Amino acid sequence: MRSSSLRRHDLRRSRLFTLLRDPNTQEPMRRQPPHNRLFSTLLMCGVLCLAAAGCATQSTQEMREKASHGVVVIQTETDALATFDGGAPKQIAKGQDNPFPLSPGEHRVEITHPEFTTRRYDVDVKANEALVLRVQMWPLVEEIDNED
Repeated sequence: MRSSSLRRHDLRRSRLFTLLRDPNTQEPMRRQPPHNRLFSTLLMCGVLCLAAAGCATQSTQEMREKASHGVVVIQTETDALATFDGGAPKQIAKGQDNPFPLSPGEHRVEITHPEFTTRRYDVDVKANEALVLRVQMWPLVEEIDNED
């Protein structure tokens, strides 16, 4: 039984050997890696390089856009909300620097809190510069009726 399995194995081997032989020469052909595998590997490397270059270009473009903006830093002694040019309100934390990037030019900044008067500022933002607003919030004053 063992000898028959060896014969089958030898037979398979000899068939494989004859399939790999070049009919013109007596030496067996060397198996070359399939071109599809090489092509797909090179294609994948090219795609990854292009993706990486696209990400690098995007981050460089974002950096340029950020560099062309100015920054308004708002400091207050209370928590408040800031709106820029009538846009959506943004939270301001008390006792901290609150940076907000803005495009260069004139902007209207409003700082509101329900217990304090609304403060409005017209600021001129310049590219690559920071403008610090130290805002002192004034408490609301109730009207007092004097009936003398």
